[in-house]
Amino acid sequence: MVIIPELKTIVILVPRTATTSLRIAIQSKYKKSMLLYRHMEADGIPIGYECWDKVGVIRHPVERLFSLYKLLKQIQKINISFNEWLINNNKPFLEKYTDPFYRVNHPIPDNKKSQYVYLRPDLGTDIFKFNCLELLEKRLKINMGKHHESDQSINDDLTKEAQDHINKYFAWDLSQS
Repeated sequence: MVIIPELKTIVILVPRTATTSLRIAIQSKYKKSMLLYRHMEADGIPIGYECWDKVGVIRHPVERLFSLYKLLKQIQKINISFNEWLINNNKPFLEKYTDPFYRVNHPIPDNKKSQYVYLRPDLGTDIFKFNCLELLEKRLKINMGKHHESDQSINDDLTKEAQDHINKYFAWDLSQS
């Protein structure tokens, strides 16, 4: 969560949605901006800021989860397939962190945590699609430069069970991305 006093805007940072590029671009342009939490959900906005504009990025859930899976393979050395991890993972991504900088209100495993939980459009968050980040750049008057691209082919490799899992837990995400 980045607070931008110059724009009276709060940016909700959903894991694996170009958040590093976004944060760097914001902090380069807006010197008063503050990174309050790395991936706090919109319902964790501190009192006094809830009336400010809120924005966030949504990414196709399979692409986002595959990106997270690849990261976890590197840092946690997991040795199961993406389909297995998608269906069977029970560990929240941010579970291991005790630092309040990494705090979340809802420690749900990300393979079951809809981006709705992070973004909370019912609280007024304006949502920008990952494949249309130039619209968010325009709104925030920033230039993010290059960010990681999506791996479109992963959808073809999902088992029926994995696709059913995505449909069950990420219906909202699919309807928005």
